[in-house]
Amino acid sequence: MPRRSCSCWTAKHYIGSPHDPEARYSNKGSITWSGYKLHLTETCDEATPDLITDVQTTVATAADDAVTGTIHAALAERELLPSLHIADTGFVNADLLVDARERHGVELVGPTWGDNQWQLKQGLGFAARDFKVDFERQQVTCPAGQTSESWTPASPYSGKQVIKVKFASADCRACAVRVHCTSSSPPRRAMTLRPRAEYEALRAGRAREDG
Repeated sequence: MPRRSCSCWTAKHYIGSPHDPEARYSNKGSITWSGYKLHLTETCDEATPDLITDVQTTVATAADDAVTGTIHAALAERELLPSLHIADTGFVNADLLVDARERHGVELVGPTWGDNQWQLKQGLGFAARDFKVDFERQQVTCPAGQTSESWTPASPYSGKQVIKVKFASADCRACAVRVHCTSSSPPRRAMTLRPRAEYEALRAGRAREDG
């Protein structure tokens, strides 16, 4: 017999109603419910009436951004794709910004997820947006003028392609403003970048929000 065992049940697996095996418990902000999630798309042109053009129903635990591509595909099938699609934050990410434009010719617009690194939160450090990225030379330059030591394409557990960038420990150790950049020991700034198309789409989205 095993000496120790454990089980993990999340809302994704937990059946929220004995009368409906697909109903799931979920919450959004201050709202909690057991059931499903409804995603509505409607027109918002000033000169025409607002009309619902697509309805998608998912389990309550489905992430909003998992539905954006489905919405675009459904609209394309009925020849109802907009040139501009305004969406909530949950329906927008870097992958979708690129996919909407390249696959459907749609400009997806919505609040992007912010940079949650401590450097930006404190307002004193060097955040990722303060670095200059040169995809042609595969090199990143920090605000103090040092260039990155390595540029390595990688595929983490999520399966999505990223680029791992590292600066030389010797450069970081000798940097006079190191305290504003990295707290690692030994001191060495490391960054994870998205592929170029996604990186530039996300930067453009954030620049648009900053206005």
